[in-house]
Amino acid sequence: MRLEQQLAKIVAKIELEAIKELEWRERCRLSVIKREEERKTREEFEARKEKEFAKTKKLFSDSEKFNKAIIYRNYINVTEQKAIAENNLTDELKSWIKWAKDKANWIDPFINKTDELLTEKDKEELFSIYSIR
Repeated sequence: MRLEQQLAKIVAKIELEAIKELEWRERCRLSVIKREEERKTREEFEARKEKEFAKTKKLFSDSEKFNKAIIYRNYINVTEQKAIAENNLTDELKSWIKWAKDKANWIDPFINKTDELLTEKDKEELFSIYSIR
């Protein structure tokens, strides 16, 4: 067979290979797009999950702090009432009662009173040390 006769077959074969190459490239391009979309979806999910976890953690922490503030206030009130009933409400005890009420207000997330000496970090440390969580 002469070269001119085989030339059509060679060109057809090259065209077929070129088409296969283009199809393969398109599949690769679509695969990259799909992986990128999946990555983005995972990242968005993880970001939403982290935000949800932080909100839930704050809810639990604040509710525990609120409950502790109630317990502290009850203790302070009983201490004060007992001292009044026993006619033993000294200036020192009055000072302690004011100090203790300020600490309860510092712990209470609804009041969240600032403290002259203690910070939010101190509050979290107290919660972790004394299992106030």
